[in-house]
Amino acid sequence: LIEEAGKFADRMSVNIELPSNDSLKLLAPQKSKEKILTPMKTIKNNIINYKEMKKSIKSTPLFVPGGQSTQLIVGATPESDFKIINLSQNLYDKYNLKNQTQNTTEININKYTIKNNIDNKLIDTLKSLDKNTYSGISYSKMTENNNLLISNPSNNLFKIIKGTYPQNNNEVMLLLDNNNSIDEKLQNSLNIHGTNYNDYLNKKILINSLEVKITAIVKSNNEYLSSQNGIVYNPELINTKIESISIYPKTREGKEKIKKVLNKYQIVDEAQEITDIINRIIKIITYVLIIFSISAFTITIIMMNIMSYIEVIERKQEIGILKTLGTRNKDIKRIFIFENILIGFISTIISLLNLYILSKIINPIINAKIGLTSLITINIKTIIIIFIVSFIISKISGYIPSIIASKKKITDILR
Repeated sequence: LIEEAGKFADRMSVNIELPSNDSLKLLAPQKSKEKILTPMKTIKNNIINYKEMKKSIKSTPLFVPGGQSTQLIVGATPESDFKIINLSQNLYDKYNLKNQTQNTTEININKYTIKNNIDNKLIDTLKSLDKNTYSGISYSKMTENNNLLISNPSNNLFKIIKGTYPQNNNEVMLLLDNNNSIDEKLQNSLNIHGTNYNDYLNKKILINSLEVKITAIVKSNNEYLSSQNGIVYNPELINTKIESISIYPKTREGKEKIKKVLNKYQIVDEAQEITDIINRIIKIITYVLIIFSISAFTITIIMMNIMSYIEVIERKQEIGILKTLGTRNKDIKRIFIFENILIGFISTIISLLNLYILSKIINPIINAKIGLTSLITINIKTIIIIFIVSFIISKISGYIPSIIASKKKITDILR
């Protein structure tokens, strides 16, 4: 059915629906990962096979010339943005969801993308970049069998599982993805069976009619290449169309300098888009926390009012003695307000000390896990604001009980 439909349809879509098997079981139990990916693989293989057939038989019809797509529900299940983006990238890589136009290329700086015409001016601009700002530049190409070729930007971006780094132009590395695997298309192309890739060390293979030797099995040591698999080659080895260009800056400042040099090109900064999404989520969370803070502020005032009033009732004799000694009403009122403010300040100091201790424990853990250096920060501005808020709460909560205490009569207290 897929094969027949593909001869007439411009584009076909197999909806993946949800980002994980667990989510499918929860919201779409009639579907499974295997049931979704199998037809996607069939469409991809048929597109490739029909293109090959058309080279020898001109009357062969086009199969899904617009390629295949999919749809994914975001937000209905708890998967993180990173997992969804990583899944999308894997689908693009393994099932050819994204069609590359013939006259454009992509430049990626950590997920920072530029689509431009391929010309000598673009290549010369990249060559003119300050080498102190980046670790390497990688040019991705495709083989005759649509396998991914990645030029080696720097040995430092890969960790060797087995073998040695290439020494000659005709030597390449086999790049495994984060699942320690390569896609089925590349396996078939290299005549690799099974997952024991170490057996293919020093094996000679053909890439676009060129004989090369695999000298190392490697994995990416950065998150941007972790989802990719393919052949890592010497830039001077293969002279075919560049599909994409990846730049690996050493620092954030280096990335900004590179962006300034490339400011004449159409830029889509995917890293910035992710940051914007995170900022929007943080803004929403901030609004929710503000609402909770206002509620907590109100409840705190009410509770401190109640506690201050109880204190007035329990200290009737003390109030009576003060009045007998001639203490004025406004002085009694000041005493209770001052006590409230003092209690509030002491509580604030204890809370800030606890927060400081927590920051020393939590910040290193968060930094080690996700690279966020200062989740909990305490500065002078924050401390001043906290003390001002504490002063306001303490004064408001002690005002009414202090008035009650100051207006009590000696006769009522003695009675």
